[in-house]
Amino acid sequence: MHIFWPPNDNISYKRLYITTRALQKEIIPIIKKKKNELIFPDFVLWIKSILSLPNNSPNFKKHIFSVNYENNSLEQNQLRITTNYYNE
Repeated sequence: MHIFWPPNDNISYKRLYITTRALQKEIIPIIKKKKNELIFPDFVLWIKSILSLPNNSPNFKKHIFSVNYENNSLEQNQLRITTNYYNE
């Protein structure tokens, strides 16, 4: 999962937090291929779209980009958290 946080009252800079999980040995080749074909290009577009926003944009909130692989299917999600709950 990749999480982007905009600056807030406590932290004056933008942050990108990336987490990963262990993979089953059998699916590593599949994920490597999908990573280069789908995941990285979509991730780059996602982060560029966020960074292109002005700091005072109403859409400049916490964003989440996640990728899950289950049952031979790759699922990508892009979420924008619009509540102020996540402002630290």
